[in-house]
Amino acid sequence: MPYPAIPPPVPDTRPPLEPVYGDPYADGQAALRGLLLDPASRRMRLMRMAWYGIQRVREQDEPRAGLHGVWAGEELLGALQIPVTVRISARTAANAHRLLAALTAAWAPSSVDLPLLYRMDGTTYLRWVRPRLVDVDTSRLGAGESLVRLGCVATDPAYYSADLVTEETQLPAPGGGVTPPLTPPLVLPPRPGGGRISATNHGTWDTAPVITMRGPWTDPGVSYSDGRRVQYQLTLAAGQALTVDTATGVASLAGGALRSPMPGSTVAARMLLPPGATTIRMLGTTPVDATMRPTLTVAWRHAYL
Repeated sequence: MPYPAIPPPVPDTRPPLEPVYGDPYADGQAALRGLLLDPASRRMRLMRMAWYGIQRVREQDEPRAGLHGVWAGEELLGALQIPVTVRISARTAANAHRLLAALTAAWAPSSVDLPLLYRMDGTTYLRWVRPRLVDVDTSRLGAGESLVRLGCVATDPAYYSADLVTEETQLPAPGGGVTPPLTPPLVLPPRPGGGRISATNHGTWDTAPVITMRGPWTDPGVSYSDGRRVQYQLTLAAGQALTVDTATGVASLAGGALRSPMPGSTVAARMLLPPGATTIRMLGTTPVDATMRPTLTVAWRHAYL
């Protein structure tokens, strides 16, 4: 009896598996460089991401001369290792290679910090990271499957709300504010109608705001409700902006020349917003006949450990 004919294989007409790009929209999802990792995905499943932790503290202890123990110094947090595990499940080796190529591209080395996004309890958070590791298990790659160990280093030990909070106010009246001689603490006298911002950090850790002061404004600066203040000896023309990036401790004028604060000011890098509410007041003066009012803008993210 002749053997039955073997039918030819039916070609797979389904579209090839492609990576999914976008921001996290469901709890448990993560994204780096727009590549979406989903714990519910069948093609590129996020198996693990260690988001929390304190791994390293840079202590500045000094031995006690002739005594047991040490004199404890300032405690500073170090970088944080973020291990990630992803399972690739594709129909073919070619599809697996396509997904692995996208994954490797997202984790390529970077000379600048990148936002790693992660969604929890309906809120998207971010860490500033540098990708450092892609370790691919190729034992089942021919079947379209692979387990990939990824790693990145969070250069900032804190994590933040992805959404940026921005508040703005104006100097309430011509000539309002503080004029030299300067005697700390400097505060703007209470006036209805502006001149102050209530900045609330809903997190658990200090956050670094970006403070933008736009003229016309003489001796622009700000003070915090706890007594800290920073002020600059210059005159901003109408529309000219002085931006203080407290994360780097640098103030730049119109995106160019760097500026140092006036004597007696707090170092810009120390003008962080602690957890809770902080009232920020405008310092300085404005021309009486100015048609534009000085404007203060403060932008920040809620910070957590």
